[in-house]
Amino acid sequence: MVTKSKRIKPIVKLAEDREQVAIKQLQDTLNTQRDRQARLDELLAYKEEYQGKFSAAESNARSTFQFNDYLAFLRRLDVILGEQHRLVAVSEKEVEQRRLAWMKLREKTQSLEKAGERFLTEERSIQDKKEQKDADERAQRFKRLDMD
Repeated sequence: MVTKSKRIKPIVKLAEDREQVAIKQLQDTLNTQRDRQARLDELLAYKEEYQGKFSAAESNARSTFQFNDYLAFLRRLDVILGEQHRLVAVSEKEVEQRRLAWMKLREKTQSLEKAGERFLTEERSIQDKKEQKDADERAQRFKRLDMD
């Protein structure tokens, strides 16, 4: 007869495997989020540096053409920054979704592990009682043989 503890082992293993996949997905999503945030930080620093250089050189006379190029470049940079902000926000939501999915799988795995432990404890208790009963019966038989 296959015991409950043995029947639940493959189910626990499957739950653990799913949890590991969820952890990997969470880690990948965290890496993507960090990369996107780092890219955003670089772009912001570049914009600040570019504006600083232009302002410093502004004291020198600039042509209307140079000024229009500067403004056009800043507009393109602002569009890129807006898109990068959006990507960071999407990544943050994905991280939260992956984290919640992992937590749900972790809770399920822990429940299954506890059930397996409980089944094993119950089986050991039943086995211990059976062994005690067998020992008591043997002792009774020996007692009867000694009395005869």
